[in-house]
Amino acid sequence: MMVARNGVPILYLALVVGAIFLASGCAEGNTAPTTSVTPELGELDEIWTQIMGIPPEANIEQRQASAIAAHRTQEEMIASCMAELGFEYIPFLENVPMIIANQDDSIPTGRQWHEQYGYGISTNPPLSATRVVVDPTMHVDPNDELRELFSSAELEAWEAALWGNPADDNWGMTGCFGEAWLATSGVPGESEFDAIRREVDTFYESINSGLVPEIAALNADWASCMADAGFSHLTNPVSAGDLVLHDWNVLLETYGEWSFDDEDWIVDSQRRTAFSELEITIALADYDCREQTAYEQRHDEISFVLQQVFVAQHRNELEAWVAFAEASRVGR
Repeated sequence: MMVARNGVPILYLALVVGAIFLASGCAEGNTAPTTSVTPELGELDEIWTQIMGIPPEANIEQRQASAIAAHRTQEEMIASCMAELGFEYIPFLENVPMIIANQDDSIPTGRQWHEQYGYGISTNPPLSATRVVVDPTMHVDPNDELRELFSSAELEAWEAALWGNPADDNWGMTGCFGEAWLATSGVPGESEFDAIRREVDTFYESINSGLVPEIAALNADWASCMADAGFSHLTNPVSAGDLVLHDWNVLLETYGEWSFDDEDWIVDSQRRTAFSELEITIALADYDCREQTAYEQRHDEISFVLQQVFVAQHRNELEAWVAFAEASRVGR
């Protein structure tokens, strides 16, 4: 379990960001701003937003209120759980995820955004008006003073109660934190709805990986367009952004230096400029090929039909999962 310097578990941030991004319509592999906060969703997508408790039409204020309520309930449940195990835990209420958005209308959109920022990987783009993020504001964990008073053995026992046994594969979700997260998020534990959860994961993976024949044919059209643009090694739009991100990480590991003062990687300007130029070139070709192949529209049409079939086959399990999730959030 990785814990950020401000005490927020990395896993928790990942789960929160994932839920928020699904609700705001941010597609994996494409960091450019979307044109609308409310995305077009398929039937299974809509059910998933019900499970996560963040409706796609919710505005920033509603999402923030939901995040604050969930965080407070979770922290109070952690404290209660720790007390039952004989440990003190002070609810860390100040560290609630803050959903923020830039309302600067001058930020470009569409192809102009890609012309300036590529995928936004090496180019440090501004926050778009339609994206939401978790504010990395640093807060002092009130439990830090408790930790300093513990002996090594006492601290080990306290951490184990909070996060679970470090030897467990699912460390971080088996202690009091994990119990509180599951209870407040609507995400079932290992024994509840595990089968339908695997089915949903497998379904989305088949769509995202192009295993579905219709998606595979669409990806082939896009790849042919990209090959004409000089990028014959890419198989689908996600692979383009993933490749740029991978190469950027390699460059940072090889030539970069982390600056604690700037909280950013420092790379000499010549290498950064050359990389950013290539990133922008690939991103523009990707954008143009999506447009030429009507990629998003065709992808949604295929996905939505398949989602209808999936929901029809698993309606009872999904409705039970939604009921469980909604019941877990009562009283927030």
